[in-house]
Amino acid sequence: MYSFTAVDPDHKFKGSRDPLGFQKIWSDTGRILIKHLSTVSSNINDFQIWCYAKNFHHRFSNEKKHNFLDFFLKTEQAFAYARNLINIETSFNGKNRVSNKSHHENFTFSIDVKDQILSNQKAYGIYGKYSRPARDMKLTEDDDFEYLFSLDSNEKAHLIFSKILNESVIVMNKDDLRPIAELIKDLNDAKRNFFRKKILIAHDHDLEHPQEKLYKLLKINPTLIKLTNFNLFTFLQAIKNLQISNELKFAITEIEQTEKVLAPLNYHFSKLLTRGIWTYEEIFENEAQTVNHSFKIPEVDQLNNLLSEKNKLKFVRSLIERNQFISKRRDSIGWFRDEGDRLVKLFGDTHFNDDVNFSDYVTNDYSESTYSENSYFIHTYLTLFNQIENKQS
Repeated sequence: MYSFTAVDPDHKFKGSRDPLGFQKIWSDTGRILIKHLSTVSSNINDFQIWCYAKNFHHRFSNEKKHNFLDFFLKTEQAFAYARNLINIETSFNGKNRVSNKSHHENFTFSIDVKDQILSNQKAYGIYGKYSRPARDMKLTEDDDFEYLFSLDSNEKAHLIFSKILNESVIVMNKDDLRPIAELIKDLNDAKRNFFRKKILIAHDHDLEHPQEKLYKLLKINPTLIKLTNFNLFTFLQAIKNLQISNELKFAITEIEQTEKVLAPLNYHFSKLLTRGIWTYEEIFENEAQTVNHSFKIPEVDQLNNLLSEKNKLKFVRSLIERNQFISKRRDSIGWFRDEGDRLVKLFGDTHFNDDVNFSDYVTNDYSESTYSENSYFIHTYLTLFNQIENKQS
């Protein structure tokens, strides 16, 4: 949408990453299997840094004087340089900005925007990505938490944390950072057991959760945890081919069938976004089929009914109506306007290239048995499983 004047606040778009409102549906479904993880909480060293900072702040801060967020942002910055320069980690939050300054003799840590390692460190760094999972896992409430992440016997690291806590601007060089780099260089057995219990098994009640059953299954079937060319449906089918409990089978099946509804609907809406205008003659056919399944979430049953529509115009209009419904719920407007003889796109980008031949694309790349768009937290779980169980950190 283009305008020569300021955008009317009552006529603007929101929710550009989830136009059909599927995120809550697939995440609620994913929680049946994976309890606490998010799609972005996949680095065990990030969990470690959060634990060290949380423990130190709890024990040594004055709550009125030492805001945890300010302390943590500086702590994350210090660890980022240590990870890049000393531990030679290849992927972490803020890697690019840190690498660009790696040739400097000294490094400055503060809450000032110029020292932040991300455009919005609070939102896109460890604080924004890991605080919720850590809280949901009740990491700080575990009996071993304070002992495992204490710096009482590590004077050099303790001094660095104290400096970060009590000073608004900290300047350090590479050698100064070695004591905290050592804290996350490897997982010792005690920490490995802690994270295994809290992240992988997540056992905090009497009944065994499907996630715990999944953990035991992966331990005795190591071929399942390979992430190269990971495909959701292939992974789920491999699980179903094994002798599994009814609880695990229910969780796996619910995820599988839900994605067979959500993925094709989102795929077809993405195709709509590739052109600014669609005449009714140019609209594509619905390539998907309905799923024979009774879903735990009633809304998925309703979405499944959309896939039964084989009239291409009615099918596309149902997608647009879904987008309008979701947009209105966000106090926004729909992304398409129906002008009687054509559909006009008002907003939205797509992952398809402009020059793609859609009929070829659907024939060669789209398959109900392999095409998926949502993770259901499974890829995150497998990534952490590899780091914790296979001694890769």
